[in-house]
Amino acid sequence: MPIDRLGIMSTITKPTFQTNKSNTSEQKLRGGYYTPLSLATYLASWAIRTGSESILEPSCGDGNFIEALLQRFSTMSKSRKKRTAKIIAIEIESQELQKAQHRTEQYPNASNQHIEYQWLCDDFFCAYSDLYRHEEFDVVIGNPPYIRFQYLNDASRSVAFEHLRYVGYKPTK
Repeated sequence: MPIDRLGIMSTITKPTFQTNKSNTSEQKLRGGYYTPLSLATYLASWAIRTGSESILEPSCGDGNFIEALLQRFSTMSKSRKKRTAKIIAIEIESQELQKAQHRTEQYPNASNQHIEYQWLCDDFFCAYSDLYRHEEFDVVIGNPPYIRFQYLNDASRSVAFEHLRYVGYKPTK
């Protein structure tokens, strides 16, 4: 039997309430919401101008933005000539990164596109620590994870806050 705040045993039980919130999924915890290919294609068409850009996709998931970039490059193939683009794709989930790589390999004429790829299976905040010292990007494209602060693990939060402080922000949590 439950005991109330005065220490008296009680037969009254606390009410339960229904909620419309489902249990937090693994996908939600990591902020994985995938951009439709049509929207990724629109953004790639807007962002890519010369076909020789250095591109960062900080959270590539299963590769919608990478495929959209390939589509954009293929529409520019005559004007691109032999220019080489560079894509650095980062994804924390190894299975999703493998899907993105596979999509790239399966894309028609992908081998003729003159694109250098660098695939990083890593937390973006950790990977960025090295990237910003050694790389410059013409385009950053993607849909970053939207993670509630309380779901961000301590290590990622610490590195993210370090980046914020480095550029002059003062995180409050």
